[in-house]
Amino acid sequence: MLLLRTFGLRPGESRSNWTSRRRSPTTEQADNHMNFIIWNCRGALSTEFRRNFRSLLDYNRPALVVLLETHCQTHQNVKENFNFDGMIEVAATRHFGGIAILWLSSVLDVDPVATTAQEIHYHVLVKPLPFTFLFTIIYASNELVNRQSLWENFMSVYDNYKGPWIIGGDFNEITHVTDKFGGLPINNSHSHKFLDCLNYCQMTDLGYKGSRYTWTNGRHKKQAWMDNLALLPVIDNFTTTVQEWNKSTFGNIFKQKRKILARLSGIQSSIHYPTSNFLQNLEHELKLGNPSVQVIYREQSRIV
Repeated sequence: MLLLRTFGLRPGESRSNWTSRRRSPTTEQADNHMNFIIWNCRGALSTEFRRNFRSLLDYNRPALVVLLETHCQTHQNVKENFNFDGMIEVAATRHFGGIAILWLSSVLDVDPVATTAQEIHYHVLVKPLPFTFLFTIIYASNELVNRQSLWENFMSVYDNYKGPWIIGGDFNEITHVTDKFGGLPINNSHSHKFLDCLNYCQMTDLGYKGSRYTWTNGRHKKQAWMDNLALLPVIDNFTTTVQEWNKSTFGNIFKQKRKILARLSGIQSSIHYPTSNFLQNLEHELKLGNPSVQVIYREQSRIV
């Protein structure tokens, strides 16, 4: 979730003036550098992470990246391997958690303000604009009492800071029953405390693009398709049809191969094999007469 603090117009300022001020030529120049990524990567040590992270960087070219749940004690290798020159980090505890904020100092000036186990607050200056905002990254605890202290911290920040403020990360809480599918039912008391905090801080959800559900605990893989419930019966029907077709039409080529190899072994072990045209012709037919078995022979002999 990404939240943005809402603001009213300045005294004596019309909305048209506010819009033109936001879209000044200098602002246009900086737009290309305002790509930020916040990613709950669930581990930053694997080859798969490095491959996916490189793809994200090449496609989005972000000026700042936030990695959550890295499972790392230090993120220095990630910083160096992916050519970032600025970093703020929170070490994982017993291989759980871990936060790394990485940025390009040629595009941004980042000034840390405060760091706890659940949150990192820092000021961001976008070059070459004289524009600074407070950026808060969170990785909320699974424990309600810890999340409650986090909401209280947010309200304290709101009371003491009146500038632009963006909050992003993993809140470990939802605001509506449609924000999840399956699992335990929503706890309205917990959600209301979270909503009360957001309303107090005048935060607005910036929304999203893409799938509504982006995380699963792995207990039920079909949850990854729950963004479109009408698709599930189509997938089930297709899976059943393909399995039946594979069995009745194509067959199990490995089972066929075992049968053919057994027959070939019997033919070749016959004392009449060297002089029997019948056995030799049968051997030839068994080797070349079944297309699915030919595929295996070609692969094993590396014939393309």
